[in-house]
Amino acid sequence: MTMKSNNDEFKLNEVRVRLVPGIPLTSQTSMSTPEAAVEVIGNFLSDMDREVFLVVNVDAKLRPINFNIVSIGAIEQTIVSPREVLKSGILSNACGIMVFHNHPSSELLPSKEDTIMTDRLSRVCNDIGIRFVDHIIVGPNKGEYFSFASKRILPVIKDDYARDYHELSLKVAEKGRTR
Repeated sequence: MTMKSNNDEFKLNEVRVRLVPGIPLTSQTSMSTPEAAVEVIGNFLSDMDREVFLVVNVDAKLRPINFNIVSIGAIEQTIVSPREVLKSGILSNACGIMVFHNHPSSELLPSKEDTIMTDRLSRVCNDIGIRFVDHIIVGPNKGEYFSFASKRILPVIKDDYARDYHELSLKVAEKGRTR
C-alpha cells in the first residue's frame, strides 16, 4: 500500500509471501507416480459432498511437492481461477501441475466448463513455463476417475511467440512525436 507521509513523500511497503503448511494428506500409497497421485487424491476427493478443485504441484520428475485446495463449491460446480490454481505452484517452484476435482453426481465425463477450464489452464501454464500434466475428475466411488491425459485430449499448445525482434508487431513512438 502506498501511503503519504507528513513530508509529501510516498512509502511503498514490502510484502513477503510464504507457503504455510496445512494438514497433510496421509496414505499407505507413496505418491511417486501420477497414477499413485490419482489413487491418493481420488480417495480424498471421493468423500466430498460438494465439488472441490485442487492442484498437486510436481517437480521435474513428476513427483508431488505439495497440494493446495483451490476452491470448494456447490453440488454441481465450483469457481476456479487460473491465478489461484497457479499461486501455490509458483511459490513452490513447481515444474508442473496436476489438477483434480470431483463430481459428486457420479458423472465422470467432463462438462463443457471443465473442458474450457482445462484448455485455459493449459494455455496459461504454457505461457509461464509450468507443465500442465493432467486434469483428473473423480467420482464418489473410490477408484473411478476420468483423466484428460490418459484419454489423450489435453490441449496441445503451439508456441507462436516471435523468435526475432523483426517479427514483433509493436508500434514504437518516434522521437518528437506525441499523440
